[in-house]
Amino acid sequence: MAAKAMQMPNLETAAINIQRFRLYYLEKEPPDTEVRNIVYLVRPRLELMQLIAEQVRGVDGRRGTRAPHEHSVFFVPRRTIICEKVLEEEGVYGDITLGEFNLELIPFEEDVLSLELETSFRDVLVEGDRSSLYYVARSLQTLQGMFGAFPHVKAKGTQAAAVMDMMGRMRREQGRDAPSTANSELETLILIDREVDLYTPMCTQLTYEGLIDEVLRINNGAVEFTVEGDTPGGPAKTQKTRLNSNDSIFRELRDLNFGRACDRLREKSIAIQQDYKNIKDLRVEDQKVSDIKGFVKTVKDNMSGAGVDLHATIAKQLMDKTRAHAFMKRLEMER
Repeated sequence: MAAKAMQMPNLETAAINIQRFRLYYLEKEPPDTEVRNIVYLVRPRLELMQLIAEQVRGVDGRRGTRAPHEHSVFFVPRRTIICEKVLEEEGVYGDITLGEFNLELIPFEEDVLSLELETSFRDVLVEGDRSSLYYVARSLQTLQGMFGAFPHVKAKGTQAAAVMDMMGRMRREQGRDAPSTANSELETLILIDREVDLYTPMCTQLTYEGLIDEVLRINNGAVEFTVEGDTPGGPAKTQKTRLNSNDSIFRELRDLNFGRACDRLREKSIAIQQDYKNIKDLRVEDQKVSDIKGFVKTVKDNMSGAGVDLHATIAKQLMDKTRAHAFMKRLEMER
């Protein structure tokens, strides 16, 4: 049993052999599936280990005459002894193949990389778990391996200094294989500890992007919001869209104050309607190719992301929130 659990499969290699798969979110009820291989991709959190244990028992318990399932758990970014201990106590340790998937930095924008360790602040300061600091150091080492070493590294705060020390230790362990500063594409690394400024996260963000995050929450670069149903008077439905600089409208609005962003959105909507009217009203023989080309480009830009209509829907929901008494009182208190 222990030998099987100690196997370290490679997820990237395994993915090549996948012919068909179906994605499930980890919930209490086990997935009703006949596929033989069930793979869990999870963060090393204790509550998730208990959910997995329940699913393993549930899936195997209702198997009936179907072929036995093979369960694999890949920890992101690495496995922990305490998670293995929970699986052992739950009695499923010997039924699961364990592995690691070193996800590291996720590119959300051309200039934004994130480890998406949303509980790292609590883990370090409340739980005393410094694993996230190690993940930061290791990911930065990976970055240096690709683009060369940082010639200058500066740190502000206790935890930032700890990350800098870890990076130095990793570099010494690499010896001659450590990346060099010669011909490096990187210049300066500035590490800033969240403890240096605990007040800013408590304040309300008032840019267009910031307010979307405050009200609707931006998770993994995407936002969910409600839109009207397919039929008049029908039930509303939830829509999910990705927000990044590939969306030309979002790129223009994201850093504007919310009030100014609404004005700009209104101007865009009116301009598109006017362009369409002008093209529609002209006779074909009177239309210039440059005018038609300009209108087509405007429409194409509008379709390159969420579009004016969906941004208008998001802005309407934000406006309803910002006009609420509780929101105004909060802003008044912050000021």
